[in-house]
Amino acid sequence: MPQDTYSHLPRGINEIAKAEGIERQGEAQNFDANDLAQRDGADVLAELLEGAREPAPPPLPLSVAFADELPAAFMPPDELVEGVLTAGDGSVLYGDSNSGKTFFVIDMAAAVARGAQWMGRNTEPGLVVYLAAETRCRFGT
Repeated sequence: MPQDTYSHLPRGINEIAKAEGIERQGEAQNFDANDLAQRDGADVLAELLEGAREPAPPPLPLSVAFADELPAAFMPPDELVEGVLTAGDGSVLYGDSNSGKTFFVIDMAAAVARGAQWMGRNTEPGLVVYLAAETRCRFGT
């Protein structure tokens, strides 16, 4: 989870007091609710705590759509390779070692770069960036 997910939320009495307009008067960094009650009275602390609101939950990492929220008309995804690969999505190709995965992907990428058919399927021409994440000795053999 990102470090700043809760950065907009008050973390301690100092932040709550600041959000409520209560001025710090040179207190130590470890100034807490007990110190506020001793300095300004229990009624000030009680009023501050009564006004506290529960923070909104953090956003979900995945978006969820319910059936009644779906559009009435289906919009098919933009396909880079007809029936195989869509734009804006992630894909995974896996298989046994030395089964031809790299050749398969380079062949598909070259077809997309040229806008040529690939294995009898239409492609949408586009920019292709190939990141060779294999070791140099593996790719060259």
